[in-house]
This record gives sequence, structure tokens and C-alpha cells, in this order.
Amino acid sequence: MNNLGTMYFYGNFVQQNFIKSVRLFSLSARCGNCDAICNLATAYKYGIGVDLNVDKAVELYARIAKQGDKCAKESIEKLAINGNSYAESVINEFN
Repeated sequence: MNNLGTMYFYGNFVQQNFIKSVRLFSLSARCGNCDAICNLATAYKYGIGVDLNVDKAVELYARIAKQGDKCAKESIEKLAINGNSYAESVINEFN
């Protein structure tokens, strides 16, 4: 489902549809797919297909960062550097 969501996100072989892509990312994320969780977090981080919600993005990134995903941890660190207090508190949990 994550791959199909990515196709809708970028408009590869289908008409681009951010709302459909986020729905598919959400379904795949509920099954524990780390790529889908990261894609969903990015959608929330930028408000693509969903309302902008950086704290929700941090929550999702943290979910996979705890499993060892370095890109997710770096995303949280960048948000913390940019002043997101929730990201700062999550980073403190990792240290």
C-alpha cells in the first residue's frame, strides 16, 4: 500500500492525489511499515494532503526512530534545531 501511496503522491502512472496517498500511507503505517510511517510524517510536516501538524510528524518520526531509523532521528533533530519544542523533548529522550 505504501508503494501505491507513493505513486499517488508523485503522480506516477496515476493522477496525482495527495489525499489518496495519505490514506494509503496511513493504512500501511498501521501495519507497521516504516517507510509509510516516514512518508506520513513528511506529509504532516509539510501539510501535504493533511493539515499541517509538525507535532504529529515528530510523533511519527519518533515511532520509527526508536526502531533505529537514522533518517527519522535526523528529521527530529532538524525540527528541534528549528525551534520545535516537542522535537526537543523527544531528542532528550534519545540521549
